[in-house]
Amino acid sequence: FIFYKPYFGKSLKVIKLFISIKEFPFIYDKFLDDRWYFQYNKNLRKKIKISLKYSSVEEKIIRSLLIESIPTIYVEGFRKINNLVYKVFFPKKVKVIFTAAVLKDNLFKFWMASQISRGVKLIVKQHGVNYGQISKWDNEKHEINICNKYLTYGWNYNNKKTFSSCNFYSFKTKNYKNLEKKNILIVPDDVRFFKTNNIIFDNNILNILKVYDGFLKKFKKNELNNIYFKSHPLSIKSNFYLENYLKKKYKINYLDYNINLNNIFDNFKLIIFFYNSTEFLNLIDNNKPAIFINNKFFYKTLSKSAIPMFNILKKNNIYFDNIANAHKLLGRKDLNKWWDSKKISKVRAVFKDQFSNSNEKNYLSTIKYLKKIKIN
Repeated sequence: FIFYKPYFGKSLKVIKLFISIKEFPFIYDKFLDDRWYFQYNKNLRKKIKISLKYSSVEEKIIRSLLIESIPTIYVEGFRKINNLVYKVFFPKKVKVIFTAAVLKDNLFKFWMASQISRGVKLIVKQHGVNYGQISKWDNEKHEINICNKYLTYGWNYNNKKTFSSCNFYSFKTKNYKNLEKKNILIVPDDVRFFKTNNIIFDNNILNILKVYDGFLKKFKKNELNNIYFKSHPLSIKSNFYLENYLKKKYKINYLDYNINLNNIFDNFKLIIFFYNSTEFLNLIDNNKPAIFINNKFFYKTLSKSAIPMFNILKKNNIYFDNIANAHKLLGRKDLNKWWDSKKISKVRAVFKDQFSNSNEKNYLSTIKYLKKIKIN
């Protein structure tokens, strides 16, 4: 096995996992992988042929820019990088590569591709939210397509490649403090005009801003003192900074965007996510009340299999696409009692089993599967 960024969390179960399958971390000099720059070769790129047929204006623009936009590492520098990976201390023989994210490490990507072309098996583990939920989630489709087996957080829609595993981060046994506080934390998405998805001209951003405005306008001035806002860590890099937009209109408390969310949850009676967040999945099985607010457009993105699950959350006031209904929940004085009630606990458990499973059965079945792969 080669485990690369498996995202197993930091629990003791991770150590037990490696011991149980008799594998140990492999370390190589990641500093060898730097930003690579190669001289752009216009004549070389003229040899690349792609179809110019298109079905939309967006696709026409993409196809016209694609050849000149491919990073030089994949064209001009391909041969050099491909030769370099054999000089780095990667294993010469390996049976299985296990990963949850291969995004930035170019040397590893080239090495992994060469290994897979030789018949090495690739196991990919789900990393984060939206998987199994969004109907046109490109990450999910691509990752399942290139791997031999895909380990999910619990869902399995009759795909032979998917395996119902678990969310290792949910194994944290720590419960947050539920003190008598009035403070509410707003956790926003990384709002951009140009998103890292296949929607180039995303008019939905105007609808997103309406949700924030609609929510904050309903508070009285003195109530805004209890509202805290922590920007998404990537927001500072975007061409539209949501926090700056809100600062011009609302006097709420703005926290440092670099603060770790897990370190501040104790300070709030309620966590409100304004997007489908990985942290929301992690909290759904915790004692800290958390809800999810979005606009009606989000429902249109859901897969047919996921809609019934979100309907359950909506019916039980955990997911909202109506600001007025969300404010009714905020008026409750017994949020903790509501969150831990038998009814809501059951709802959370049903959702968790599909999208953030952390039970022992799924964990042990994952270990059993990895052992089987290693032997075969």
